[in-house]
Amino acid sequence: MENYYYFFLLFLTIINFILFKFNNHIANFFNIYDEPDGRRKIHDKAVPLTGGIFLFINIFFIYTYLFTTGIYQIDNFNTTLFKNFSSLFLFLVVAFIIFFFGLIDDKFQISPNKKILLIIILLSILIHFDNSLLLKVINISYLQKFDIGIFSYFWTILCFLLLINAINMFDGFNLQSGMYFLFFLFFLISKGFVNHLILGLVIFLIFFLYNNYNNKLFFGDGGTYLFAFILGYISIKLYNTEIITYADEVVLVMIIPGLDLIRLFFFRLLKKKHPFSPDREHLHHYLIESLQEKKALILIHSFIFVPIILSNFLGFYLEIIIFQIFCYILLVYIFKPKHKSNYNN
Repeated sequence: MENYYYFFLLFLTIINFILFKFNNHIANFFNIYDEPDGRRKIHDKAVPLTGGIFLFINIFFIYTYLFTTGIYQIDNFNTTLFKNFSSLFLFLVVAFIIFFFGLIDDKFQISPNKKILLIIILLSILIHFDNSLLLKVINISYLQKFDIGIFSYFWTILCFLLLINAINMFDGFNLQSGMYFLFFLFFLISKGFVNHLILGLVIFLIFFLYNNYNNKLFFGDGGTYLFAFILGYISIKLYNTEIITYADEVVLVMIIPGLDLIRLFFFRLLKKKHPFSPDREHLHHYLIESLQEKKALILIHSFIFVPIILSNFLGFYLEIIIFQIFCYILLVYIFKPKHKSNYNN
């Protein structure tokens, strides 16, 4: 089995080397760039939005490799993630549509309402044909399990939507979302779940982070939507098979992006704006206004990564989540600009 992994990692490393080598050519072919506007987008030149394209190509090659070598039969295929070929096929189709829709959004700026509606429709179809994705029970540490019954369908879609939108809004500056995705994958690996998909995503992220650090490409909406969907899908499957024991373990990983989503949702409603309209009121905007990007990156991820490590060693979840909430509120209070200016323009 180890030899399978060695050949697979070598294969995917070569694929990614070629992809990132031709990054500019691919960006030119699709004509997809993030143009600076001097307000929210403060980079000094147009940057390719090819991260999502490369992510989807990686997923395509991961499963092409598994099928051509026959490894899919021993890669958790019939146990955890995919109960049969149909569920795998449906996963790949929905993943492609979410990626493609995000790619269109990167180019033409689709309205938030249309984006949410399409994602809800896709998730509804996915859950209808794969009921192993339904979150039927909420199991919180220190509390009894409770069955959510008829609300399970609604709750599952809501959890997906919260994760996808929170991560998309968390994508603020170089390395931020890439590091977050890497931490999330390490969290899944720490639960004892390792397969070719997760290892392949780690390889992809290593290449992405190096190039993103050098301002050579961004994820774009296509990339963040797709990666968030994949993480949500894997997390729910691991939770439903009790590889992830408690719901608050997942909350622990996504609490900082989640709190930012909730705060901005109500902040924008109070300002009579669409809750998913863009602005510069995110936590990461506050931090980079006062700190250098590197310091902001270290600070914001310290409140994500360190609690994950502590929870694995100590087994405390709710206490650490409460601490994270306190830290988030403190960071917003300390770093939020006190002056009124053209900050949100």
